[in-house]
Amino acid sequence: MALKIAKGGNGVRGGAVVVGLLVIVAGAVGALVHHRVWWAGAVLAAVMLFLVTGPGTRHWFDTPRL
Repeated sequence: MALKIAKGGNGVRGGAVVVGLLVIVAGAVGALVHHRVWWAGAVLAAVMLFLVTGPGTRHWFDTPRL
């Protein structure tokens, strides 16, 4: 996903949302089962999800690329 973000597109944005949600769930499960440090990954994924779904990024992803 990180390599394709530069080209934009709603598919990349949707993929980033899915990856963010999966990392949040995996971090939460890991924190409950193993150790609290796993919450750090869930928090960072939540920040990424917040940034990817914002109104400013929607405009950026919809911009046509050459």
